[in-house]
Amino acid sequence: MEIDKLGEQIILGSLLGDAGINKDKRYEGYGFADRHSLDQVDYLLWKHKQLPFNFKAYEKSNLCTLRKNNKVFKEYRELFYKDKKKVVTKEILDRLNPLGLAVWYMDDGNYHYRSNVVRIYTQSFELEGNQIIKEWFEKKLNINIKIKKIYSKKYQKAYFYIEISTSNAKKFINIIKDHIIKSMEYKIGLDEGRRKLAKAKLKEYSKKWWKENEEKRKQYYISWKKRNNKP
Repeated sequence: MEIDKLGEQIILGSLLGDAGINKDKRYEGYGFADRHSLDQVDYLLWKHKQLPFNFKAYEKSNLCTLRKNNKVFKEYRELFYKDKKKVVTKEILDRLNPLGLAVWYMDDGNYHYRSNVVRIYTQSFELEGNQIIKEWFEKKLNINIKIKKIYSKKYQKAYFYIEISTSNAKKFINIIKDHIIKSMEYKIGLDEGRRKLAKAKLKEYSKKWWKENEEKRKQYYISWKKRNNKP
């Protein structure tokens, strides 16, 4: 089996996201596996059209999968795994073009409609990996990002993700937008229903905050009158 340039970008983006490669113990081969919820079945079917892999849907488990065993995946296994753990390196990132970047984002990205920032959930990589991603974005794409940390009480461990500010998010979306499929356009801010809901929630939150912070509201009003020379 041969992987063409388009297929490689989908594989690279998927491996940066939700996909993985395991050594197949039954023979000298390697197994590529990608899975999503059935809510994203259109997305996985799109990958399936580009890649000659095996697609299956499991309604009871609310999952769909894309799998293939082949020796060709040995290179990707060695590229992405160190000591049996998935990593990200500058070498990997340098192989991405806008399509691969779009696949990575469709896998693990999210558009925050309330603040218009973009997030890519890179928790599978340690802080070092996120720092590599940050440096690559800044030098290669001229896009500044922030590394954010969340702490899991369940696993008692810190995890990291990246956030792209509003102005930089526009740059990022312009790079990938031509490769975002229809069912994933909500991830680049094109879902008006989500936008209206976000505005309504923000308005509700603001109203509740001012009600619960009466003294702050009074002080704000007093300072506003002073700034505007109101009696």
